[in-house]
Amino acid sequence: MQLIGILRWLVELGRIDICVEVSMMSSYHCMPRVTHLYAVLYIFSYLQVNRDWKLVMDSAYNNHLPEIEQRDWTEFYLFTKKSNPPDMPEALGLGVELTMFVDASHATNLVTCQSRTLT
Repeated sequence: MQLIGILRWLVELGRIDICVEVSMMSSYHCMPRVTHLYAVLYIFSYLQVNRDWKLVMDSAYNNHLPEIEQRDWTEFYLFTKKSNPPDMPEALGLGVELTMFVDASHATNLVTCQSRTLT
């Protein structure tokens, strides 16, 4: 169980290439067998061989996303302020652009599990 906990932290720290395998091993967390231990040790041996792998994100590949209309939501949130923690360190490098899609109706259509469209 401790080894699976270590692997889960590795996934949290960025080793998403083992996410599926660690998830499968976590499902056997309540009743582990010897074969599960061998599988976990195999994951560790994979990590030892591939220790220099890293995830690189390039914004040049995001050209297929549609332009999203920018809206000013300050009239809805009158009493909120954008603030950062006082002990927050200065950012290093370039900024990151995030694109998010929000489903406000939470898939209310029970047949298709999609959001309803407001007309």
